[in-house]
Amino acid sequence: MTDTNRENPEPSVVFATLADPRRRRILRRLLEHDDAMSVTRLAEHVTERETGTDDQEQVYTELHHMHIPKLADANFVTRDGDAVAIADDGEAVEPYLALAAKYESRKYDSADEPDREHA
Repeated sequence: MTDTNRENPEPSVVFATLADPRRRRILRRLLEHDDAMSVTRLAEHVTERETGTDDQEQVYTELHHMHIPKLADANFVTRDGDAVAIADDGEAVEPYLALAAKYESRKYDSADEPDREHA
């Protein structure tokens, strides 16, 4: 049984949940706002920020059916109808988001890129 009132989520839950860049983007956006946001507004935000993504309806569907439920299952967000907000455990992921952001912004040139075939 999962303890929904834990202060520090299990690392495996954090890493599995934050493995997707879209879920990290959703959490960052929600952490920037004090109030809940609609799934529609989150979809607009994601569509504006992601290169090559222009189908807001598809983004909305993915958020609604996949990403937000995964974040809610991890107790990082709460959902009330169309409104999504950071849950109490949601703030516990901020250090992980900061670490991910550090590596997301890092640019590799081809000489620095790890050799994935021989890893």
